Amino acid sequence: MDSEYDIKVTEGNIDNKEYIMDLVSDKKKEDIDGLLSNLERVFSIAFYLFLSLTILGQVILSTPGGRFVFSRIERLEGVRLDNIKRLVWEEEESAMYVSNSFRADKNSIGPTIAIDGPAGAGKSTIAKAVAKAFGLAYVSTGLIYRALTLKMLRLEVDVSEIQSVVALTQTTKIEVIQDKGECRILLDGEDVTEDLTNPDIGAHVSKVAEISGVRAALLDIQRDIGNKGSVVMEGRDIGTVVMPNADVKIFLVADFNERVRRRVIQAREQGYKVMEETIISEIMHRDKVDSGRTVAPLRPAPDSVTIDTTGKAPDETVNEVASVIRLMLSRDRNAGNLPKGKGRSPCST
Repeated sequence: MDSEYDIKVTEGNIDNKEYIMDLVSDKKKEDIDGLLSNLERVFSIAFYLFLSLTILGQVILSTPGGRFVFSRIERLEGVRLDNIKRLVWEEEESAMYVSNSFRADKNSIGPTIAIDGPAGAGKSTIAKAVAKAFGLAYVSTGLIYRALTLKMLRLEVDVSEIQSVVALTQTTKIEVIQDKGECRILLDGEDVTEDLTNPDIGAHVSKVAEISGVRAALLDIQRDIGNKGSVVMEGRDIGTVVMPNADVKIFLVADFNERVRRRVIQAREQGYKVMEETIISEIMHRDKVDSGRTVAPLRPAPDSVTIDTTGKAPDETVNEVASVIRLMLSRDRNAGNLPKGKGRSPCST
């Protein structure tokens, strides 16, 4: 006897056969739809769980206690948490300027502070002190251009021969490294740091720096350092070209006579016999070239803070700059929560 679930298909009920086949197809379709629906729910739950954990990690790292615990783990277990921090603080990539290899990205490691200004405004002195105060790396990009200028003077390359200068740049290796807490510049493997303050280099570096091919070739070195984060970079176009996404941008200025006085004192303290008239001429020429060049001219970024250092002691200016940095970082949750710690860039204080 046939069960109640058995259906006999004969020639007389062919329509029933087609009906049954439709039922089977519908049943399979329902099973597949159900499976997909379940998978969708599983993925939704997993996504919201991951999002919740990410937010929780962000909250933990934003508290002093959380940062303390993670720093102890790093120190005691030897575990680097850079990848965790990178995950928690990661932002949408933003690149305003693109060079051959490295983009000027908003870093996710620690704050990038750009300090720009003309010669004699106090950039190096202030930048070094600020880097030390915040426990960040310090890099003077001007030394990179000075190193190339030194090589040109040694080889007696005519600055007016632009193609020769660019060709020399492309075959020159300039490295920025750390040695006992000091920033050292290697030119083709030779440490030339002590030679870079020579007035002869200062008299020619602006002519070299205004060549677009030179700036393009050296830009990658600077951006590679800046993109690692946790660094104070000083120069003339850090906030506008090198690191336009820097967390804090400072533009230092000073009265012309004050700048001349500082440069004369600096040169004489380093053992160079210079006349004040010579320094006046060099700074006037440097200002004209830096501000007038078509490629990366010296100018404050639209979102930079200008600080006049005229008549101020270094400590006074450092405190003023530090106050601005704290204020700016407090508005940026990514940089503001990581104000301390050595940077991973080559030179740190």
